[in-house]
Amino acid sequence: MSSSYAVTEQGLLALVKVSESILSLDLEQEGGVERLAELQEMQVQLRAQLDAPLSSGLSKEPRIQELIGSCMALAKEVDRKLNIFRNYISDQMNRMQDGEKSRTTYSHGYTQAEGYFIDFRK
Repeated sequence: MSSSYAVTEQGLLALVKVSESILSLDLEQEGGVERLAELQEMQVQLRAQLDAPLSSGLSKEPRIQELIGSCMALAKEVDRKLNIFRNYISDQMNRMQDGEKSRTTYSHGYTQAEGYFIDFRK
């Protein structure tokens, strides 16, 4: 087992853990979205580190293929979770906008019909 194999395996295991952390994250909790951004940044860094070793042929190793499969399955689950959350947020935003429209439709402010004009050019 070469050192690049061990590094690649550790990187893929870290990617699995980060993906599992995203799946267990409560996005509605305060700080959840910020934590999501941190974890996604970690994913980007790990993928960048894994690009070269996986391109060199290590991806043909059975254990590495198994970990890649796990990463891909978790990525699909994360994508599904984020799509559900995006739809939920979009729904909430639409409700807020609809409420704002109805509020402005039925509550007109008083407009003053009379006023004063002061001419400063004398």
